[in-house]
Amino acid sequence: MRTERLLVVAALVCAAGPARADDAPGRWTVQLDAEASVIGESYGPRAELLWRVGGAYAVSHVRIAAGYLVGPELSLAPISLGYRAVFRGARRIQPWVGAGWENHHFVLDATPDVHRWLVLYVEGGCGVEVRPRLTLGVATSLDLALLRDIGPGLQLRAYAAWRF
Repeated sequence: MRTERLLVVAALVCAAGPARADDAPGRWTVQLDAEASVIGESYGPRAELLWRVGGAYAVSHVRIAAGYLVGPELSLAPISLGYRAVFRGARRIQPWVGAGWENHHFVLDATPDVHRWLVLYVEGGCGVEVRPRLTLGVATSLDLALLRDIGPGLQLRAYAAWRF
């Protein structure tokens, strides 16, 4: 039984393709997301900048992101700072996880006031490299507001990422 599991895992690793030593990824990645916030019902773009920490195939990235989401009840401008670990970054299939904090600036349609929340988030996703240095993927993030009002958030994203 254990041997069968190991064979399945080995087959999945081989199916993802070999590492490309001649096309080492660059230190920077720019990512553009189309995001939908499930809680709060808002939609919009988010831009991300990832800086790889470590060697050519390191999995550690510092993440800076900003976006603008609009919905029927509120407008939201999240600004993020966090950490992302990209697994198998030199392969075709690239799963990843991350965590950090966001500062949410939003306006409820019922009031003209700008509200700010401090939010902790965790995220996960998977990308598929469609061309050298170009990855398309999907992601989700779950957050928890800790300052002002306490509450959860859930976002879904589709993205395109370019390494340079």
